[in-house]
Amino acid sequence: MRREPESAKGPTLRRVSLAIAAATMGLVFLLAVLALGFRSSLIAARKSETLRVLSIASRVIEPTIVDLRNGVLSRNSALGMIGGQLRSLARPGAGTDNYVFMIDYDGRDLEGPAIAAAESYPGPGAVARESAIPNLISQARHGEGFVRYRVVLPSGERRLKLSLVKGYEAEGFLIGTGFYLGDLNRSVLTHSLPTIMVAVMLSALLILLVAFSFRPFYLVFGRLSEGFAAMSANPELAAPVRVEDFAPNSEPRLLLEEFNRTAKKVADYEAERSTAQSVLRRENDEKKLLLQEIHHRVKNNLQVIVSLLNLQAGAKEQAGCRECIGEATGRIRSMATIHEILYESGDFSTLDFPAYAERIVKSAAQASAARCDLDLRLAPLRVGLDQAMPCGLILSESLTNSFKYGRSPDGRVRIRLLLREEGQGIFMEVADSGPGFPVAFLEGTGLQGLGRTLMLSLAEQAQGEIRFCNESGAVLRLTLNSI
Repeated sequence: MRREPESAKGPTLRRVSLAIAAATMGLVFLLAVLALGFRSSLIAARKSETLRVLSIASRVIEPTIVDLRNGVLSRNSALGMIGGQLRSLARPGAGTDNYVFMIDYDGRDLEGPAIAAAESYPGPGAVARESAIPNLISQARHGEGFVRYRVVLPSGERRLKLSLVKGYEAEGFLIGTGFYLGDLNRSVLTHSLPTIMVAVMLSALLILLVAFSFRPFYLVFGRLSEGFAAMSANPELAAPVRVEDFAPNSEPRLLLEEFNRTAKKVADYEAERSTAQSVLRRENDEKKLLLQEIHHRVKNNLQVIVSLLNLQAGAKEQAGCRECIGEATGRIRSMATIHEILYESGDFSTLDFPAYAERIVKSAAQASAARCDLDLRLAPLRVGLDQAMPCGLILSESLTNSFKYGRSPDGRVRIRLLLREEGQGIFMEVADSGPGFPVAFLEGTGLQGLGRTLMLSLAEQAQGEIRFCNESGAVLRLTLNSI
Protein backbone atom coordinates (compact mmCIF):
# COMPACT_ATOMS: atom_id res chain seq x y z
CA MET A 1 0.00 0.00 0.00
CA ARG A 2 1.34 3.41 -0.95
CA ARG A 3 1.89 6.02 1.73
CA GLU A 4 -0.58 8.85 1.93
CA PRO A 5 0.97 12.20 0.92
CA GLU A 6 1.67 14.77 3.61
CA SER A 7 -1.15 17.02 2.35
CA ALA A 8 -3.66 14.28 3.22
CA LYS A 9 -2.03 13.36 6.53
CA GLY A 10 -2.42 16.85 7.97
CA PRO A 11 -6.24 17.05 7.95
CA THR A 12 -6.51 13.44 9.18
CA LEU A 13 -4.16 14.06 12.12
CA ARG A 14 -6.04 17.25 13.02
CA ARG A 15 -9.36 15.44 13.03
CA VAL A 16 -8.02 12.65 15.24
CA SER A 17 -6.46 15.19 17.64
CA LEU A 18 -9.67 17.19 17.86
CA ALA A 19 -11.66 14.01 18.49
CA ILE A 20 -9.30 12.95 21.30
CA ALA A 21 -9.35 16.43 22.88
CA ALA A 22 -13.14 16.67 22.72
CA ALA A 23 -13.65 13.19 24.19
CA THR A 24 -11.10 13.83 26.95
CA MET A 25 -12.72 17.13 27.92
CA GLY A 26 -16.12 15.46 28.01
CA LEU A 27 -14.81 12.65 30.22
CA VAL A 28 -13.05 15.07 32.57
CA PHE A 29 -16.26 17.09 32.88
CA LEU A 30 -18.22 13.93 33.67
CA LEU A 31 -15.71 12.84 36.30
CA ALA A 32 -15.71 16.35 37.81
CA VAL A 33 -19.49 16.16 38.16
CA LEU A 34 -19.13 12.75 39.84
CA ALA A 35 -16.44 14.16 42.17
CA LEU A 36 -18.73 17.01 43.19
CA GLY A 37 -21.46 14.48 43.89
CA PHE A 38 -19.03 12.44 45.95
CA ARG A 39 -18.07 15.58 47.90
CA SER A 40 -21.72 16.37 48.61
CA SER A 41 -22.22 12.82 49.88
CA LEU A 42 -19.20 13.14 52.18
CA ILE A 43 -20.49 16.44 53.59
CA ALA A 44 -23.88 14.87 54.27
CA ALA A 45 -22.20 11.92 56.03
CA ARG A 46 -20.01 14.19 58.16
CA LYS A 47 -23.05 16.27 59.11
CA SER A 48 -24.79 13.13 60.32
CA GLU A 49 -21.73 12.15 62.35
CA THR A 50 -21.48 15.66 63.82
CA LEU A 51 -25.15 15.53 64.81
CA ARG A 52 -24.58 12.15 66.51
CA VAL A 53 -21.52 13.42 68.45
CA LEU A 54 -23.35 16.53 69.66
CA SER A 55 -26.32 14.43 70.69
CA ILE A 56 -24.03 12.17 72.75
CA ALA A 57 -22.37 15.20 74.32
CA SER A 58 -25.77 16.65 75.28
CA ARG A 59 -26.75 13.40 77.00
CA VAL A 60 -23.40 13.18 78.80
CA ILE A 61 -23.63 16.67 80.30
CA GLU A 62 -27.35 16.54 80.99
CA PRO A 63 -27.00 15.33 84.65
CA THR A 64 -24.57 18.12 85.42
CA ILE A 65 -26.94 20.66 83.86
CA VAL A 66 -29.73 19.32 86.06
CA ASP A 67 -27.58 19.67 89.20
CA LEU A 68 -26.69 23.22 88.19
CA ARG A 69 -30.34 24.13 87.70
CA ASN A 70 -31.27 22.55 91.05
CA GLY A 71 -28.52 24.45 92.87
CA VAL A 72 -26.53 21.37 93.78
CA LEU A 73 -23.50 22.72 91.91
CA SER A 74 -22.21 26.21 91.50
CA ARG A 75 -21.81 27.56 87.98
CA ASN A 76 -18.03 27.42 88.02
CA SER A 77 -18.01 23.85 89.39
CA ALA A 78 -20.60 22.77 86.85
CA LEU A 79 -18.70 24.36 83.98
CA GLY A 80 -15.51 22.62 85.12
CA MET A 81 -17.25 19.26 85.25
CA ILE A 82 -18.84 19.83 81.83
CA GLY A 83 -15.42 20.71 80.36
CA GLY A 84 -13.97 17.44 81.66
CA GLN A 85 -16.90 15.50 80.27
CA LEU A 86 -16.49 17.11 76.84
CA ARG A 87 -12.75 16.37 76.81
CA SER A 88 -13.54 12.72 77.41
CA LEU A 89 -15.44 12.59 74.10
CA ALA A 90 -12.40 13.46 71.93
CA ARG A 91 -10.94 10.48 70.08
CA PRO A 92 -7.42 9.55 71.10
CA GLY A 93 -4.83 11.05 68.78
CA ALA A 94 -7.39 13.22 67.01
CA GLY A 95 -5.83 16.44 68.34
CA THR A 96 -7.94 19.49 67.63
CA ASP A 97 -9.70 18.03 64.58
CA ASN A 98 -12.26 16.08 66.63
CA TYR A 99 -13.48 17.79 69.78
CA VAL A 100 -16.53 19.40 71.43
CA PHE A 101 -16.00 23.05 72.32
CA MET A 102 -17.87 25.25 74.79
CA ILE A 103 -18.08 29.06 74.92
CA ASP A 104 -20.24 31.35 77.01
CA TYR A 105 -22.51 34.01 75.61
CA ASP A 106 -19.89 36.66 76.47
CA GLY A 107 -17.59 35.14 73.80
CA ARG A 108 -15.08 33.49 76.19
CA ASP A 109 -13.63 30.05 75.41
CA LEU A 110 -14.60 27.58 78.14
CA GLU A 111 -13.47 24.33 76.56
CA GLY A 112 -11.62 23.25 73.39
CA PRO A 113 -9.26 25.18 71.11
CA ALA A 114 -9.67 28.94 70.99
CA ILE A 115 -12.88 29.86 69.15
CA ALA A 116 -12.88 33.51 70.14
CA ALA A 117 -10.45 34.30 67.27
CA ALA A 118 -12.66 32.59 64.67
CA GLU A 119 -13.71 34.71 61.71
CA SER A 120 -17.06 34.86 59.93
CA TYR A 121 -17.27 33.42 56.41
CA PRO A 122 -19.11 35.80 53.97
CA GLY A 123 -18.58 33.55 50.91
CA PRO A 124 -15.99 32.15 48.46
CA GLY A 125 -13.26 34.63 47.58
CA ALA A 126 -14.46 37.20 50.12
CA VAL A 127 -12.21 38.48 52.91
CA ALA A 128 -13.73 39.09 56.35
CA ARG A 129 -12.19 39.96 59.71
CA GLU A 130 -15.42 40.00 61.75
CA SER A 131 -15.66 37.59 64.65
CA ALA A 132 -17.67 34.43 64.15
CA ILE A 133 -18.81 34.36 67.81
CA PRO A 134 -21.98 36.46 67.21
CA ASN A 135 -23.04 34.07 64.45
CA LEU A 136 -22.47 31.03 66.67
CA ILE A 137 -24.38 32.55 69.60
CA SER A 138 -27.24 33.71 67.37
CA GLN A 139 -27.63 30.23 65.87
CA ALA A 140 -27.50 28.60 69.34
CA ARG A 141 -30.21 30.92 70.68
CA HIS A 142 -32.47 30.22 67.72
CA GLY A 143 -32.05 26.47 67.97
CA GLU A 144 -29.64 23.76 67.02
CA GLY A 145 -28.00 24.40 63.61
CA PHE A 146 -24.86 24.57 61.48
CA VAL A 147 -22.61 27.65 61.15
CA ARG A 148 -19.79 28.09 58.62
CA TYR A 149 -16.75 30.14 59.68
CA ARG A 150 -12.95 30.33 59.48
CA VAL A 151 -10.72 29.07 62.26
CA VAL A 152 -7.41 30.89 62.74
CA LEU A 153 -4.75 28.35 63.74
CA PRO A 154 -1.71 29.28 65.86
CA SER A 155 0.39 29.16 62.67
CA GLY A 156 -1.79 31.87 61.19
CA GLU A 157 -3.45 29.53 58.68
CA ARG A 158 -7.15 30.05 58.20
CA ARG A 159 -9.23 26.92 57.68
CA LEU A 160 -12.90 26.76 56.74
CA LYS A 161 -15.03 24.87 59.27
CA LEU A 162 -18.65 23.82 59.55
CA SER A 163 -19.88 23.42 63.14
CA LEU A 164 -23.14 22.31 64.74
CA VAL A 165 -24.01 24.33 67.89
CA LYS A 166 -26.53 23.90 70.67
CA GLY A 167 -27.28 26.56 73.26
CA TYR A 168 -28.21 26.49 76.91
CA GLU A 169 -29.96 29.83 77.36
CA ALA A 170 -30.48 29.72 81.10
CA GLU A 171 -26.90 28.69 81.80
CA GLY A 172 -25.49 31.24 79.30
CA PHE A 173 -23.26 29.01 77.21
CA LEU A 174 -23.28 26.81 74.11
CA ILE A 175 -21.54 23.65 72.99
CA GLY A 176 -20.62 22.64 69.49
CA THR A 177 -18.55 20.41 67.27
CA GLY A 178 -17.73 20.33 63.58
CA PHE A 179 -15.34 19.41 60.82
CA TYR A 180 -12.97 21.13 58.39
CA LEU A 181 -14.27 21.36 54.82
CA GLY A 182 -10.71 21.45 53.48
CA ASP A 183 -10.18 17.91 54.79
CA LEU A 184 -13.14 16.76 52.69
CA ASN A 185 -11.80 18.51 49.59
CA ARG A 186 -8.42 16.83 50.02
CA SER A 187 -10.14 13.49 50.54
CA VAL A 188 -12.19 13.93 47.37
CA LEU A 189 -9.11 14.96 45.40
CA THR A 190 -7.06 12.09 46.82
CA HIS A 191 -9.68 9.51 45.89
CA SER A 192 -10.79 11.05 42.58
CA LEU A 193 -7.51 12.11 40.96
CA PRO A 194 -6.17 8.59 40.32
CA THR A 195 -9.54 7.54 38.97
CA ILE A 196 -9.65 10.57 36.68
CA MET A 197 -6.13 9.96 35.39
CA VAL A 198 -6.81 6.28 34.70
CA ALA A 199 -10.09 7.08 33.00
CA VAL A 200 -8.48 9.78 30.84
CA MET A 201 -5.67 7.46 29.76
CA LEU A 202 -8.06 4.61 29.01
CA SER A 203 -10.39 6.89 27.04
CA ALA A 204 -7.47 8.36 25.09
CA LEU A 205 -6.26 4.86 24.26
CA LEU A 206 -9.76 3.83 23.19
CA ILE A 207 -10.16 6.93 21.05
CA LEU A 208 -6.80 6.31 19.40
CA LEU A 209 -7.83 2.76 18.58
CA VAL A 210 -11.16 3.90 17.15
CA ALA A 211 -9.52 6.74 15.21
CA PHE A 212 -6.91 4.38 13.80
CA SER A 213 -9.60 1.92 12.72
CA PHE A 214 -11.51 4.73 11.00
CA ARG A 215 -8.41 6.29 9.44
CA PRO A 216 -9.20 4.97 5.93
CA PHE A 217 -12.57 6.67 6.05
CA TYR A 218 -10.95 9.95 7.08
CA LEU A 219 -8.79 9.61 3.98
CA VAL A 220 -11.87 8.80 1.90
CA PHE A 221 -13.61 11.89 3.25
CA GLY A 222 -10.65 14.08 2.26
CA ARG A 223 -10.53 12.67 -1.26
CA LEU A 224 -14.28 12.98 -1.70
CA SER A 225 -14.05 16.63 -0.62
CA GLU A 226 -11.36 17.24 -3.24
CA GLY A 227 -13.44 15.40 -5.86
CA PHE A 228 -16.57 17.41 -5.15
CA ALA A 229 -14.56 20.64 -5.25
CA ALA A 230 -13.18 19.66 -8.68
CA MET A 231 -16.72 18.82 -9.91
CA SER A 232 -18.02 22.18 -8.71
CA ALA A 233 -15.19 24.02 -10.48
CA ASN A 234 -15.70 22.21 -13.80
CA PRO A 235 -18.64 19.74 -14.00
CA GLU A 236 -17.73 18.74 -17.55
CA LEU A 237 -14.29 17.50 -16.50
CA ALA A 238 -14.35 14.08 -14.80
CA ALA A 239 -11.43 14.12 -12.35
CA PRO A 240 -11.35 10.64 -10.73
CA VAL A 241 -9.92 10.27 -7.24
CA ARG A 242 -7.15 7.74 -6.50
CA VAL A 243 -8.24 4.30 -5.29
CA GLU A 244 -5.07 2.22 -5.88
CA ASP A 245 -3.75 2.52 -2.31
CA PHE A 246 -6.84 0.79 -0.84
CA ALA A 247 -7.28 -2.98 -0.78
CA PRO A 248 -9.51 -4.44 -3.54
CA ASN A 249 -13.18 -4.84 -2.52
CA SER A 250 -12.60 -2.87 0.70
CA GLU A 251 -15.35 -0.47 1.72
CA PRO A 252 -13.24 2.71 1.22
CA ARG A 253 -12.21 1.59 -2.25
CA LEU A 254 -15.76 0.61 -3.26
CA LEU A 255 -16.99 4.01 -2.05
CA LEU A 256 -14.38 5.91 -4.06
CA GLU A 257 -15.00 3.77 -7.17
CA GLU A 258 -18.72 4.54 -6.94
CA PHE A 259 -17.88 8.24 -6.66
CA ASN A 260 -15.69 8.00 -9.79
CA ARG A 261 -18.54 6.36 -11.72
CA THR A 262 -20.96 9.03 -10.56
CA ALA A 263 -18.50 11.80 -11.47
CA LYS A 264 -18.13 10.27 -14.95
CA LYS A 265 -21.92 10.24 -15.41
CA VAL A 266 -22.19 13.85 -14.25
CA ALA A 267 -19.40 14.90 -16.63
CA ASP A 268 -21.07 13.07 -19.55
CA TYR A 269 -24.41 14.65 -18.71
CA GLU A 270 -22.89 18.14 -18.43
CA ALA A 271 -21.09 17.67 -21.75
CA GLU A 272 -24.33 16.56 -23.45
CA ARG A 273 -26.24 19.44 -21.86
CA SER A 274 -23.61 21.94 -22.96
CA THR A 275 -23.70 20.56 -26.51
CA ALA A 276 -27.51 20.66 -26.55
CA GLN A 277 -27.51 24.25 -25.27
CA SER A 278 -25.04 25.26 -27.97
CA VAL A 279 -27.24 23.65 -30.64
CA LEU A 280 -30.35 25.35 -29.23
CA ARG A 281 -28.63 28.74 -29.10
CA ARG A 282 -27.42 28.34 -32.67
CA GLU A 283 -30.89 27.26 -33.86
CA ASN A 284 -32.51 30.09 -31.92
CA ASP A 285 -30.13 32.63 -33.44
CA GLU A 286 -30.85 31.21 -36.91
CA LYS A 287 -34.62 31.38 -36.37
CA LYS A 288 -34.34 34.89 -34.97
CA LEU A 289 -32.32 35.96 -37.99
CA LEU A 290 -34.83 34.25 -40.28
CA LEU A 291 -37.77 36.01 -38.61
CA GLN A 292 -35.98 39.34 -38.88
CA GLU A 293 -35.43 38.70 -42.56
CA ILE A 294 -39.09 37.70 -43.02
CA HIS A 295 -40.35 40.87 -41.33
CA HIS A 296 -37.89 42.93 -43.34
CA ARG A 297 -39.08 41.42 -46.61
CA VAL A 298 -42.75 41.75 -45.64
CA LYS A 299 -42.18 45.41 -44.84
CA ASN A 300 -40.39 45.90 -48.15
CA ASN A 301 -43.20 44.11 -50.03
CA LEU A 302 -45.80 46.28 -48.34
CA GLN A 303 -43.78 49.34 -49.24
CA VAL A 304 -43.74 48.15 -52.87
CA ILE A 305 -47.53 47.77 -52.71
CA VAL A 306 -47.85 51.29 -51.30
CA SER A 307 -45.63 52.64 -54.11
CA LEU A 308 -47.71 50.84 -56.74
CA LEU A 309 -50.93 52.20 -55.26
CA ASN A 310 -49.47 55.71 -55.23
CA LEU A 311 -48.52 55.32 -58.91
CA GLN A 312 -52.00 54.04 -59.65
CA ALA A 313 -53.57 56.96 -57.80
CA GLY A 314 -51.43 59.40 -59.80
CA ALA A 315 -52.63 57.81 -63.03
CA LYS A 316 -56.30 58.22 -62.08
CA GLU A 317 -58.08 61.43 -62.89
CA GLN A 318 -61.08 60.86 -60.58
CA ALA A 319 -60.58 62.41 -57.15
CA GLY A 320 -62.68 59.72 -55.45
CA CYS A 321 -60.50 56.99 -56.86
CA ARG A 322 -57.35 58.71 -55.65
CA GLU A 323 -58.93 59.16 -52.21
CA CYS A 324 -59.81 55.46 -51.92
CA ILE A 325 -56.33 54.44 -52.97
CA GLY A 326 -54.85 56.89 -50.41
CA GLU A 327 -56.91 55.35 -47.59
CA ALA A 328 -55.82 51.86 -48.61
CA THR A 329 -52.23 53.09 -48.72
CA GLY A 330 -52.51 54.38 -45.12
CA ARG A 331 -53.82 51.03 -43.92
CA ILE A 332 -51.01 49.14 -45.63
CA ARG A 333 -48.44 51.62 -44.28
CA SER A 334 -49.65 51.01 -40.69
CA MET A 335 -49.18 47.25 -41.16
CA ALA A 336 -45.74 47.77 -42.67
CA THR A 337 -44.74 49.85 -39.64
CA ILE A 338 -45.30 46.83 -37.37
CA HIS A 339 -42.89 44.70 -39.38
CA GLU A 340 -40.39 47.53 -39.42
CA ILE A 341 -40.44 47.86 -35.61
CA LEU A 342 -40.18 44.09 -35.14
CA TYR A 343 -37.21 43.95 -37.48
CA GLU A 344 -35.46 46.75 -35.59
CA SER A 345 -36.15 45.47 -32.05
CA GLY A 346 -35.56 41.74 -32.55
CA ASP A 347 -38.44 40.96 -30.13
CA PHE A 348 -41.11 39.02 -32.03
CA SER A 349 -43.52 38.33 -29.14
CA THR A 350 -44.55 41.84 -28.04
CA LEU A 351 -44.45 45.31 -29.53
CA ASP A 352 -43.53 48.71 -28.09
CA PHE A 353 -46.98 50.13 -28.76
CA PRO A 354 -46.29 53.82 -27.92
CA ALA A 355 -43.42 53.88 -30.45
CA TYR A 356 -45.69 52.15 -33.01
CA ALA A 357 -48.55 54.63 -32.42
CA GLU A 358 -46.20 57.63 -32.68
CA ARG A 359 -44.90 56.43 -36.06
CA ILE A 360 -48.46 55.95 -37.37
CA VAL A 361 -49.45 59.47 -36.25
CA LYS A 362 -46.40 61.12 -37.82
CA SER A 363 -46.75 59.08 -41.02
CA ALA A 364 -50.45 60.03 -41.34
CA ALA A 365 -49.65 63.69 -40.68
CA GLN A 366 -46.92 63.64 -43.33
CA ALA A 367 -49.21 61.92 -45.86
CA SER A 368 -52.05 64.44 -45.32
CA ALA A 369 -49.78 67.47 -45.88
CA ALA A 370 -52.08 69.40 -43.51
CA ARG A 371 -51.04 71.94 -40.93
CA CYS A 372 -51.43 70.07 -37.66
CA ASP A 373 -50.73 70.24 -33.95
CA LEU A 374 -50.03 66.91 -32.24
CA ASP A 375 -50.59 66.23 -28.54
CA LEU A 376 -49.21 62.77 -27.77
CA ARG A 377 -49.63 61.40 -24.24
CA LEU A 378 -48.18 57.92 -24.48
CA ALA A 379 -47.51 55.76 -21.42
CA PRO A 380 -44.91 52.98 -21.83
CA LEU A 381 -46.47 49.56 -22.44
CA ARG A 382 -46.01 46.50 -24.63
CA VAL A 383 -48.77 44.75 -26.58
CA GLY A 384 -48.93 41.31 -28.17
CA LEU A 385 -48.88 41.11 -31.96
CA ASP A 386 -52.45 39.75 -32.11
CA GLN A 387 -53.71 43.04 -30.64
CA ALA A 388 -51.12 45.44 -32.00
CA MET A 389 -52.18 44.98 -35.64
CA PRO A 390 -55.94 45.69 -35.20
CA CYS A 391 -55.22 48.56 -32.76
CA GLY A 392 -52.82 50.09 -35.26
CA LEU A 393 -55.37 49.84 -38.08
CA ILE A 394 -58.07 51.41 -35.85
CA LEU A 395 -55.68 54.27 -35.05
CA SER A 396 -54.85 54.68 -38.76
CA GLU A 397 -58.56 54.81 -39.70
CA SER A 398 -59.30 57.33 -36.96
CA LEU A 399 -56.38 59.56 -38.02
CA THR A 400 -57.46 59.37 -41.68
CA ASN A 401 -60.93 60.55 -40.66
CA SER A 402 -59.50 63.36 -38.46
CA PHE A 403 -57.14 64.70 -41.12
CA LYS A 404 -59.95 64.54 -43.66
CA TYR A 405 -62.86 66.03 -41.69
CA GLY A 406 -61.41 67.36 -38.39
CA ARG A 407 -60.10 70.77 -39.43
CA SER A 408 -60.69 73.74 -37.13
CA PRO A 409 -62.10 77.03 -38.49
CA ASP A 410 -58.52 78.29 -38.81
CA GLY A 411 -57.70 75.38 -41.12
CA ARG A 412 -55.42 73.53 -38.70
CA VAL A 413 -55.89 69.95 -37.54
CA ARG A 414 -55.37 69.40 -33.82
CA ILE A 415 -54.91 65.78 -32.84
CA ARG A 416 -54.76 64.48 -29.27
CA LEU A 417 -53.69 60.87 -28.72
CA LEU A 418 -53.94 59.40 -25.20
CA LEU A 419 -52.53 55.95 -24.48
CA ARG A 420 -52.28 54.38 -21.01
CA GLU A 421 -52.52 51.13 -19.11
CA GLU A 422 -55.90 50.59 -17.44
CA GLY A 423 -56.28 47.63 -15.08
CA GLN A 424 -55.15 44.55 -16.96
CA GLY A 425 -55.70 46.19 -20.35
CA ILE A 426 -55.08 49.43 -22.25
CA PHE A 427 -57.06 52.54 -23.03
CA MET A 428 -56.60 54.58 -26.23
CA GLU A 429 -58.33 57.86 -27.07
CA VAL A 430 -58.07 59.78 -30.38
CA ALA A 431 -59.65 63.23 -30.55
CA ASP A 432 -59.61 66.14 -33.01
CA SER A 433 -60.89 69.72 -32.95
CA GLY A 434 -63.23 69.48 -35.94
CA PRO A 435 -67.05 69.54 -36.20
CA GLY A 436 -67.36 65.97 -34.87
CA PHE A 437 -69.07 62.85 -36.16
CA PRO A 438 -72.37 63.08 -38.02
CA VAL A 439 -75.42 62.00 -36.04
CA ALA A 440 -76.06 59.07 -38.37
CA PHE A 441 -72.47 57.90 -37.81
CA LEU A 442 -72.91 58.01 -34.04
CA GLU A 443 -76.30 56.27 -34.11
CA GLY A 444 -75.19 53.71 -36.69
CA THR A 445 -78.15 54.49 -38.96
CA GLY A 446 -78.21 54.92 -42.64
CA LEU A 447 -75.46 53.87 -44.99
CA GLN A 448 -72.32 53.04 -43.02
CA GLY A 449 -68.88 53.71 -44.49
CA LEU A 450 -66.07 51.20 -44.82
CA GLY A 451 -64.00 52.93 -42.11
CA ARG A 452 -66.63 52.57 -39.36
CA THR A 453 -67.38 48.98 -40.29
CA LEU A 454 -63.66 48.16 -40.38
CA MET A 455 -63.00 49.73 -36.96
CA LEU A 456 -65.89 47.85 -35.31
CA SER A 457 -64.69 44.59 -36.82
CA LEU A 458 -61.09 45.21 -35.73
CA ALA A 459 -62.17 46.08 -32.15
CA GLU A 460 -64.08 42.80 -31.94
CA GLN A 461 -61.05 40.94 -33.29
CA ALA A 462 -58.86 42.49 -30.55
CA GLN A 463 -61.47 41.57 -27.89
CA GLY A 464 -61.99 45.20 -27.03
CA GLU A 465 -64.72 47.82 -26.94
CA ILE A 466 -64.87 50.93 -29.14
CA ARG A 467 -67.02 54.06 -28.59
CA PHE A 468 -67.58 57.17 -30.73
CA CYS A 469 -68.71 60.55 -29.34
CA ASN A 470 -68.45 64.29 -29.89
CA GLU A 471 -66.66 66.43 -27.30
CA SER A 472 -65.44 69.63 -28.91
CA GLY A 473 -64.65 67.47 -31.88
CA ALA A 474 -64.73 63.81 -32.84
CA VAL A 475 -63.56 61.43 -30.12
CA LEU A 476 -62.80 57.71 -30.46
CA ARG A 477 -62.19 55.60 -27.33
CA LEU A 478 -60.86 52.05 -27.47
CA THR A 479 -60.59 49.80 -24.39
CA LEU A 480 -58.87 46.42 -24.39
CA ASN A 481 -59.65 44.22 -21.37
CA SER A 482 -56.30 42.40 -21.43
CA ILE A 483 -52.91 42.67 -23.12
